[in-house]
Amino acid sequence: MIAGLVIVPVVSLFTPKPRRELVDDAFSCYEEKVTVRKSQALGDLQ
Repeated sequence: MIAGLVIVPVVSLFTPKPRRELVDDAFSCYEEKVTVRKSQALGDLQ
């Protein structure tokens, strides 16, 4: 488990960042406006 704390940052240094357009396209579905009831969106508040 501790190895992951070392390996992940090292690999991130050597891998290129994804293109901005690719990231924007992947998350574009979250821009859709939807309407829901508070009780459905918040769930049980107890």
